[in-house]
Amino acid sequence: MLKLATIEFFFRVIPEMMIFMWGVYVISREKFKLKNYIFATLILAAITFGVRELPIHYGVHTILNNVLTICILIVIGIPIIKGVYSTLVLTLLLLASEMLNYLLLSIFKINIEVQLSNIEMKLILYTPSLIILTIFIYFINKLLKKREGIDSVSNGKSS
Repeated sequence: MLKLATIEFFFRVIPEMMIFMWGVYVISREKFKLKNYIFATLILAAITFGVRELPIHYGVHTILNNVLTICILIVIGIPIIKGVYSTLVLTLLLLASEMLNYLLLSIFKINIEVQLSNIEMKLILYTPSLIILTIFIYFINKLLKKREGIDSVSNGKSS
């Protein structure tokens, strides 16, 4: 079980879902709608927090969160194929950012097991993974915009 403290809901889960939803809009190339973004962020944060409270093993919560995320994306109007693709890509990016964060902590020889028993220290130690995820999404956005610019120029020339 991966229970979270209430403070983690506000300082980890909500920011993570905000970044995640931004990533969904970037990857799916759907028009950004603030109302849907806020709705989906808050619902996904509540769902994530709730799923983490369930007596299930690590990994099962990821699958369950992905299924529920896809359902929420459909509700806010993102097509199912784009929703599935975006959710899977962002889950992989989130896992990669957490892995890189873990490597950084290992490089700096921070004893993670001892530090994670303190909630405030846990929030601080896992903040770099959110920053790394944000950087990933930023560069994907730049890459996709650059690619769209190239595609629109090449499409314009062939007309």
